[in-house]
Amino acid sequence: MVAPELFGEVIDGDRSVHCYVKRQPQTEHEHALMLETMAAAELACIRYRGREFKRQKTLVRVVPTLMDHINPGLLHRYLIGHLKAKWAIFKWRLQNRKAINGRK
Repeated sequence: MVAPELFGEVIDGDRSVHCYVKRQPQTEHEHALMLETMAAAELACIRYRGREFKRQKTLVRVVPTLMDHINPGLLHRYLIGHLKAKWAIFKWRLQNRKAINGRK
């Protein structure tokens, strides 16, 4: 576990292990650990419900889908950046389609 001081585990009756947030992060280091844990979580079950712009600005670059409330300006910047990146990849693949498909 990346941040055992922030997360706990409990075993239920059928011996399944469940994680839970036992304490909210309070320092910058703890926020970084929480972000690392959110990015690594297999089920995307750790979410950010806050509205703090500084935290959202970091999260939108790493795990934008794990925020319940996102600043509209940040969402716009994220979507534009995402679309520009997808468009650049598409153009590169189009220009290099013969090489990609193994043809000369």
